[in-house]
Amino acid sequence: PPDLRKERIGLWDRDVVEAFIGGDPQSPTAYREIEVAPTGEKIDLSVDQPDKDFAWESGMEARVSVDNTAKHWISEWRIPLSALSAQAPAVGTRWRLNLYRADRANNAFLAWNPTLTNTFHAPRRFGWLDFGK
Repeated sequence: PPDLRKERIGLWDRDVVEAFIGGDPQSPTAYREIEVAPTGEKIDLSVDQPDKDFAWESGMEARVSVDNTAKHWISEWRIPLSALSAQAPAVGTRWRLNLYRADRANNAFLAWNPTLTNTFHAPRRFGWLDFGK
């Protein structure tokens, strides 16, 4: 079994769910990339295009449950807000966000807000997460 304490460079080339979260709308090319596979393997990195910081750690926790009979899996995450932004979000705060699912078995690549490009790394095409009461 994989050592789940180690991050997996290249995990994005496998079955994964991903979140790209930009906690500073004034820096649209800067965001955090977090991924989890059905095996429980994960990776998190800080991106400020074109640079990627693979040493960055969010402190996230992830749990995965797989139902082989139904052929689906669920991943639950807990990410410290302090890893995503220097300031806690207040009412009216907006963060850039995109969520992805890479389903390699079915050759399907899904996005919450499609980037309309050949890459998930299109932060100007991310959706918005608006914080309310």
